Amino acid sequence: MGYTVGKQRVCNSLYVLLQHAQEAGEITKKRREYLLKQCEHMAQELVLLLNHKQSTSLSMADHKRILNTISYVVLQGLEKMEERSLQELEIDACFERGLLVLQDKEQQTRNLLNQLRRNRLPFCNERYNSVMDEQIPHYLGQLSTYEGILYYSHTTEDLDYPLVDGIPLFHDMYHLDGMDLVLYYMERFALEHTFCEYFREELPEFLRRYEQQKGVTVEYLGLNLCEQLWYQCFASLMLFQKPSLLLAEQDVKRLRALLRHCSLKEAVQKVNHAIAASMGKSVADYLTLFEEQLQAQLQVRDAYALLVYEEAVDDRFVIDLTQGEDEETFLTLLEEVEKYACLQDKIQHLRSQKISAYDLIDLLENAVFMNEEYDAYYEQLSLEEIAVLLKLLHPAGGNFHEAWKLDDADLREIEQEQEWQYRFINHIRQRSQKEREKLCELLNKLRIRS
Repeated sequence: MGYTVGKQRVCNSLYVLLQHAQEAGEITKKRREYLLKQCEHMAQELVLLLNHKQSTSLSMADHKRILNTISYVVLQGLEKMEERSLQELEIDACFERGLLVLQDKEQQTRNLLNQLRRNRLPFCNERYNSVMDEQIPHYLGQLSTYEGILYYSHTTEDLDYPLVDGIPLFHDMYHLDGMDLVLYYMERFALEHTFCEYFREELPEFLRRYEQQKGVTVEYLGLNLCEQLWYQCFASLMLFQKPSLLLAEQDVKRLRALLRHCSLKEAVQKVNHAIAASMGKSVADYLTLFEEQLQAQLQVRDAYALLVYEEAVDDRFVIDLTQGEDEETFLTLLEEVEKYACLQDKIQHLRSQKISAYDLIDLLENAVFMNEEYDAYYEQLSLEEIAVLLKLLHPAGGNFHEAWKLDDADLREIEQEQEWQYRFINHIRQRSQKEREKLCELLNKLRIRS
């Protein structure tokens, strides 16, 4: 945010502001030099503050920090003053006025933080928790230190829980810094939080479905919850005229058909009007800022990829896997397999045993085969058995509704450090095109329950 003084002139530096004022004939050169002299005097006072009145020496970085602080605080005091104030301006008085403005913003931030903590969502996300428990409290704690005044103008906190419009990387997105950036971020964070809080009761089930459908945990994702919930809310309002998060697969199918016969722009606007009625005008006004962004996502992404829903499960493609045997039983099994010198006898023995897929992987990792023996064993496996092994070997496959392709790019992502692994992948490469297409179809439908 720039500070407007006089004729709608936007400036982020007191020193540039004074230079421009002199060039425009609004103040004289003598007046500008007088104000800069006051800034220099104030800088000396802040040097003593920073050094606990023990020294007047300072590094270049700290000197720059002090000059930035003076500029930042004085501009806070100038923000709502008239142009003629430059003729009457006294740096000390304006600095004190700016501190009062910043202290008020600090208190607003503390109030927002306390409110958010009291109403914390059941959302186990590292970045979400870090903002409320580490980053904002750390910054506010710095303001309470002996030299806290110097922290008003800049923050080093990441503020890395993304808002609907992203993360303020390098703090450039909003053209703000320090207390202004933190308060602005927290105000937006709070509005998004209010929207999400409306769905508090449904949120745990929604997150369970999200993790199951996408194949990832939300804990470490850079996920903006508000945007994800908005799409669910959009769908439920279009279909059922009430906000909800919980959709079924047939609901998504109906939504796709519905959107083919309506104006997406009008639909998004209609939904935001409904949000205003349910959650308040301030939340709706905030989300309205992103109507074009949300509309664009609905246009370019398929509803099945964008939405979270309870998938219709075909029991034919659900496999229940038991966990592996205990160590003693597994070692006995390993010894039995290793007794067979004949490859075909070894394979036949393995095929005759009711072995968990987890135990099979452990056996392969214990090198029960050598060289071409792996190839011979893989030839005996059905496509269904290969699909299960692939799912366990590469659990990230098919996440976020990305279909398995088993092309070179897909196969390169699968771990191949051990001999059994790279021979397994090579075996898949050598399967016929028709078999690989059938295998992809299986992988995209297969669901494993452990």
